Amino acid sequence: MADQEKRIIFRTSAPITYQLPGKDIYESIRTTGLGDQFPHINTGHVQDITSTIDSLGISPEETVIFTATTEQALDTTNVITQHLGIPAIEDPALNPPRFDLADFMSPEDFRIFGDDKYNVLRNRYLRAFYENRFLETKEDLYLRFNELIERYSQEEARTVLAVSHAFLMRFYEVFHTQGDIALTDYTVLSKTWNPDQNPYGRLGGFEINITNIPLGNK
Repeated sequence: MADQEKRIIFRTSAPITYQLPGKDIYESIRTTGLGDQFPHINTGHVQDITSTIDSLGISPEETVIFTATTEQALDTTNVITQHLGIPAIEDPALNPPRFDLADFMSPEDFRIFGDDKYNVLRNRYLRAFYENRFLETKEDLYLRFNELIERYSQEEARTVLAVSHAFLMRFYEVFHTQGDIALTDYTVLSKTWNPDQNPYGRLGGFEINITNIPLGNK
């Protein structure tokens, strides 16, 4: 088969309400960070999801879908698979890296910072990642990204659609654009990841185009 371009499209899951049943916001974020439980997407986003997918200009016959195994990713993916009429494959490599919020932000800090608490949280989150205070090291996450791209590059489909989480996708985008220098230079990591802004918008993401891949040959 002739060489063609492959598109690997990363998109975030639909918006959620962070507060889990029976927990306050802080404990909800901590529970999610540890990977113990994730919220479902907010209702009323079916049209947003389908419109986003339509805007990508992908052909169902030439597309394979991968999804994180979290509730919000699966909820989003279920809408996509029904819309496109193709199944999805659950891929833990699209799950966010696990962390303990208590390691870098206390409940008291969360309360004191008020309206600025999420900006502070993102900055501390990124610093904790860089200092390997997550439950998965930055080196392991970098390896996970490279293995994922290698696997997706070998798919027969021309388009790979990956439904994941904004913070993880930002790390993957940094790894793609900056390489392993992001593991050793916090300035590079921080400038590209940009913790002062919420990554992407609603159902946003990024795309990797890979050329000179003999599609269909594994």
